Amino acid sequence: VSTTSASLNGSATVSGGKITAYAWLQIAGPSTANIVSKMANATTVSALAAGTYTFELVAQDDRGNLGRDQITVNVALAAKPSNLAPVANAGADVSVTLPVNTATLNGAGSRDADGSITAYAWLKVSGPASFKFSNTTSATTSVSGLTQGTYVFELAVQDDKGALSRDQVTVTVAASVANQSSLGQIVAVSPKDINMLLPTNSTILTGEGSYSTGAKIVLYEWTKLSGPYRFNFRAGKSKVNPIINLQEGVYEFELKITDDKGRTATSRTKITVGANPNLTALSTSSALTVDYLKEDLTIYPVPTEDVLNFSYQSNNKEEQLTVRILDVSGRVVMQNTHSKNGEFYASKMNVSHLKPGVYFFQLDSKKVVGKMKKFIKK
Repeated sequence: VSTTSASLNGSATVSGGKITAYAWLQIAGPSTANIVSKMANATTVSALAAGTYTFELVAQDDRGNLGRDQITVNVALAAKPSNLAPVANAGADVSVTLPVNTATLNGAGSRDADGSITAYAWLKVSGPASFKFSNTTSATTSVSGLTQGTYVFELAVQDDKGALSRDQVTVTVAASVANQSSLGQIVAVSPKDINMLLPTNSTILTGEGSYSTGAKIVLYEWTKLSGPYRFNFRAGKSKVNPIINLQEGVYEFELKITDDKGRTATSRTKITVGANPNLTALSTSSALTVDYLKEDLTIYPVPTEDVLNFSYQSNNKEEQLTVRILDVSGRVVMQNTHSKNGEFYASKMNVSHLKPGVYFFQLDSKKVVGKMKKFIKK
């Protein structure tokens, strides 16, 4: 109902005479109606509510004859105006330089054009693990305990009719000036972004290029910032860190290094694992039979000078084995294939031509991808 009144305009004619009286009556409908001029041919009906009304006009001529006619008035509820969603505003991006490790996040610029904002919620989307909100449910909050790196925080707002809106703000925390002073720099270097297709599901993360001039790096720490839940580090606190059991999706890993002067630096690497279109997907509607694989890989002697022996056991009796030797940067320096007939297989590789250092022995089979062992070449 956007209006609560209606005009009724009646008339009557008679042959050889004239109309001498009119009368309006309500025959049906809600009782709220008020006929303003009941004895006129034209009148107004006010105080209408939603519903269907029937009004009758009675006309009388100069001989006392009566005539009647009815009119229906339908009064519908007016459509409620649609709610306009609020607009979240997480404020301008923030940059700080250590030792300053706090930042203020200001969402007071959020607004709702046709109502009011009734709730605020702050959360971290990405960035280093260290941080602490002073308040997560107010328009303005502060974040403390920040470390070097880039954080993304999100503000969600809700209006008085339940509509939501979100906005993000980036907080960049730079290394302290001391880290870049004449004493030298500390720089973390992780691999460039990596792309692979299944069934390949392993690689090596290395901080080999990291350095700290005027100091010694004493700690390497690898952390997953985002991506699928499934993965395994072989050495999460070492310069060279093989990573296995990746699944389809996009991962982001961060390397943090610390030197003996307490300075830190970080670097990030994305690993994108794609589905292989040449592999046949199992139908989700078909029965799934799980073949529990009993497998074991052994390499010896470690360290070695010229010959590296290996043995591999699995319950898959016939399969092709691909063996790779990788250096600490993840580069393949040797590769060959072997045919396995039976549950147990043993062979050896001549590694005498390799330079002394740390290497990784990787074995791929039909059912096991990225089985990896570390060895030292003397």
